[in-house]
Amino acid sequence: MKFALNPTIQTCPIASDKRSKSHPTVPTFAESTGLPDLVVGASIGVLVKSGTSSEIIDKLASDIGEAMNSPDVASKIEGLGMEITRSVPKQYADAIGDEQRRYGEMVKISGASID
Repeated sequence: MKFALNPTIQTCPIASDKRSKSHPTVPTFAESTGLPDLVVGASIGVLVKSGTSSEIIDKLASDIGEAMNSPDVASKIEGLGMEITRSVPKQYADAIGDEQRRYGEMVKISGASID
């Protein structure tokens, strides 16, 4: 989003609940349009097969968290304009469930169907 730093270009708001750390001058949709529910994000995470032991899940979470905290990995991710938000496996599972419910409701409202 380097273009967002160009004062001659007007950027669209971001669909987040808060401003981006990498582009703090770009407003959110809630700030610029009054639509607080217009929040769309992306996440990158690791999923495992149902029934995987909690010991393995905890070890993976710990090792991945350690890697995400390394300056080399963090700088590459932040260089893409993304922010690192670390969560425990239960929080990530809950977030996935919330997204499924939210997008499911959008599909219902839209009337879309699979033919």
